Amino acid sequence: MAQASNLTRRPSLAKKVMGSINIKPSHKGLLHKKLGVPQDKPIPAKKLSKALKSSSPALRKEANFARNAKSFKH
Repeated sequence: MAQASNLTRRPSLAKKVMGSINIKPSHKGLLHKKLGVPQDKPIPAKKLSKALKSSSPALRKEANFARNAKSFKH
């Protein structure tokens, strides 16, 4: 008999896999601040693509996360 997957044995894991992302409070809005875009406005695609090519590895990582997060379901 096959073993049950982790999702059925641990409901807390299922919740994380199925949709919510936890962003550290100190990191929320950091990319907006670095790019000079108000938090209530979306980051323009041109600024985001420029950040993806930045020499700063941290900025590239944040921009890549933002690009990927556009496809997340809310």
